[in-house]
Amino acid sequence: MSLAGDRLNNSRDNREAGRTGSVDVSVIIVSWNVRKLLRACIQSVVSTRGNLTVQIVVVDNASHDGSAEMVCNEFPEVALVASNANLGFSRANNIGLKRADGRYVFFLNPDTVLHEEALIRLIAFLDDHADFDLVGPRLLSPDGDVQWVCARRLPSPSLILFQALYLHRLPIIGGALLNRMIAYYDLSENQEVEAISGAAMVGRRAVVDEIGGFDEAFLYTGEDVDLCLRLRERGSKIFYLADAAVLHFGAQSSVQASARSEAMGVFSTGTYLRRSHGRFHAVLYRTVVQLVQMPILVVVGLMKALLRRGSSADVHRRLAFAKAVWRWRVSE
Repeated sequence: MSLAGDRLNNSRDNREAGRTGSVDVSVIIVSWNVRKLLRACIQSVVSTRGNLTVQIVVVDNASHDGSAEMVCNEFPEVALVASNANLGFSRANNIGLKRADGRYVFFLNPDTVLHEEALIRLIAFLDDHADFDLVGPRLLSPDGDVQWVCARRLPSPSLILFQALYLHRLPIIGGALLNRMIAYYDLSENQEVEAISGAAMVGRRAVVDEIGGFDEAFLYTGEDVDLCLRLRERGSKIFYLADAAVLHFGAQSSVQASARSEAMGVFSTGTYLRRSHGRFHAVLYRTVVQLVQMPILVVVGLMKALLRRGSSADVHRRLAFAKAVWRWRVSE
């Protein structure tokens, strides 16, 4: 990794302040080719921080859209780590975590915009509730809907297999069963939850450091639920703060490499199952994905193409996804 363009020296005063505990929160933003969204995200942090002392660290995963240059030119107070390779979500966030000086660390996706008072309310909650170590806001889609991932149960083997078999798409009962298994919280209420979304989560830096940050074995997705699981295993409590709202566009980086991202998501799900529920469940999941999910995915794509309801590009994406997953083996 190249640290050319790393402007951490520009935040030396903040680093010194952090050693005395006067930096309230370090905001870590991992970005890849979403320059316009990244600009809006940083602006929202700056404009809504109020009296909080905030350190912003951007880890750029080898963007080729001028993201790093934009940060350098428009936000000289931001600490920039410019990588010459895409390090992935977990590793890049952990690099940002090593640079963090705040009492709290705020992992924030670049495709988010903080609503007024959101950051202040999240920090105030942790200040007032020493028994909680992690808090997440209400995530809103551009159409105003609340995203269920902001307050959810930890995924169980039955839930993961339920989705792998496409049972959640069954008419009438599929969606109801899915909600019961994972998204059964009232998202209008502040409450303790099992897991929150990595798109926006604030934790006590000392506690996040203690568990080693994100597990870098996760290639894409699953990092956030794994972090929540490990925090709960150490006795930490997690809170969903509906009173703090964050606009989340969602999947703005992953859509640029969809087949690869989808395959890495499957691999990460297998890693989560193996770590949390044992090798048997991971192998069972792999078998279902390879022998049931992938054939269905490919056949449906081919039928759509034959009926002229799908494109050749979609067929190629499905085949590339299936090929990558078919080669997958569950590691020890």
